[in-house]
Amino acid sequence: MKSLGVLDLQRNNLSGPISITLGELTELESLHLYSNQLSGPIPSELANLKNLFDLELCDNQLGGSIPIALGDLTQLKILYLSNQLSGPIPSHLPERLCKVGKLENFTVASNKLTGSIPSSLSKCSSLKWVRFHNNSFIGNLSEAFSIHPELLFIDLSDNDYHGELSNNRGNTNI
Repeated sequence: MKSLGVLDLQRNNLSGPISITLGELTELESLHLYSNQLSGPIPSELANLKNLFDLELCDNQLGGSIPIALGDLTQLKILYLSNQLSGPIPSHLPERLCKVGKLENFTVASNKLTGSIPSSLSKCSSLKWVRFHNNSFIGNLSEAFSIHPELLFIDLSDNDYHGELSNNRGNTNI
């Protein structure tokens, strides 16, 4: 199974922690574990999946912080982490994920995330979809996030932001 390219186990009522042995599927390009009953932390071993371009772990009961090791997944285009994650987004995570310029969809909605949006996210020009709604983010929008013309959709609702939006919204739906 080490040559497996896609693992889709969505909506299977799976429970318990995500197995760290998934990190041994080094050829995996797409991992869909969403809409199950998975719990516990996101294993940092998933960072071994260097070919992964689609990681969807949303709609589970995963907790703890977002592992900084996920920044090693530089081929990611889609990252869905809507669960019960807490704490801030690691400050260097967006910078590491966007280094190659492939991340298009970054969703961390409906968690218990706190703090401000990492300023490194504003340098992620490949982003098209951003969903950060229903968390406890704080800060000034104009300082935390500059809108790129490539960005098509951003949802920051149900947080505690303040300030003004940039007049430069490009094609973005806010």
